Amino acid sequence: MSQEETVEAQSILDRIKVFSEEIIEKTGDTIWAVKAKNDNYSDLSLRMESYAANILGQANINFTFITDEKILDNKLSMTARKNLFLIFKEALHNIVKYAKCTSVEISILKKLNKTEFRIVDNGCGLTSESNSKYYSGNGINNMKARSVAIGADFVISSTEGRGTEILITIN
Repeated sequence: MSQEETVEAQSILDRIKVFSEEIIEKTGDTIWAVKAKNDNYSDLSLRMESYAANILGQANINFTFITDEKILDNKLSMTARKNLFLIFKEALHNIVKYAKCTSVEISILKKLNKTEFRIVDNGCGLTSESNSKYYSGNGINNMKARSVAIGADFVISSTEGRGTEILITIN
């Protein structure tokens, strides 16, 4: 095998490895989402915090994670649980990829009769340059669609040079 063929074969194997890891992760997320025992905010919060520790830790980004104790035993449907977790994953992926931040604040809080999921970073915000890249992908649209699917409001706000906030409000 020539050097060029070896490099090409290694590239193919690397892509197969990445795709396999993604499939395993998505399968794990699906299995977690359908397990009835994971039907409360406590389990969702633990899963989110574990995911945040992993992805943000690898990126050297500090984070805080706060869950209101008053909602820990509240129930969530399988659809809500799955969509909230996938929105969360997409948000963290975007933060790691685009935000250039050093810190992220994540909270799940009860406000009046609603539950608020808030993710705030101290990064570069959506600059005019990053705006087109950020909004042209599927990530934001997927997060909005997932919010609509569970009857939640989705708001993203950003100030150039001061970070970005994602707020999901569930009735």
